[in-house]
Amino acid sequence: MNIVKGLITKEILNLKAYKKNFLLILLFVLVFGLFSEKNSMFITIYIPICFGMLAINGFYYDGISNAERYLLTLPLSRKEMVRSKYIYVLLVDLIAFILSVGFSSIVLYIKDSAAVDLIDIVSSTAGTSIAMLIVQILQIPILIKFGYEKGRYIQSLFFLLCLGIGAGFLMVGSRDSAVNMSGLVIWLEQYGVYLLTLLIIFGLLLSYHISCKIFQKKEI
Repeated sequence: MNIVKGLITKEILNLKAYKKNFLLILLFVLVFGLFSEKNSMFITIYIPICFGMLAINGFYYDGISNAERYLLTLPLSRKEMVRSKYIYVLLVDLIAFILSVGFSSIVLYIKDSAAVDLIDIVSSTAGTSIAMLIVQILQIPILIKFGYEKGRYIQSLFFLLCLGIGAGFLMVGSRDSAVNMSGLVIWLEQYGVYLLTLLIIFGLLLSYHISCKIFQKKEI
């Protein structure tokens, strides 16, 4: 466990290269939020996405520095290296969530203290954070398999394919106007949160398992 903590610390130290970016992001959302009518929505989207993208950049640093080859000379397993990546990404996502909720609340309180709705802010931030986490769950195995440079092109093609499939389902569904969706909507309102939580946990564990399998077979 101490080794995993050390790997996570390494990842966090790498973020020092982005400290100006972090400060600029927070300053930008604070200033823009104060002058934007939809300040809360903007902040709850912008911070989780920016921080999530910066967390994934850790794969880029490992690639250009050949960090994996060096780390494998130490007394640690490949599974521990993969585990540290996932814990690190989740940690950054959690920090982004807290900052997003905090900054949204501050901006709304400064503009109109009566307009602060913490439940709405948390819900909006959670939605963006979950969407970002889903992207990361798909990204990490691809980046481990192909590296940062090749992986970003492959994942771009993958997401375009997913968008195309989704658009196709929407077009097919829109033709059948007789389908009654009210029952499905009611069911999702009652059980959607639990279903989504289970799917996220399952997707995270599956992504981790796939990443471990890929990294075990990867030649470094």
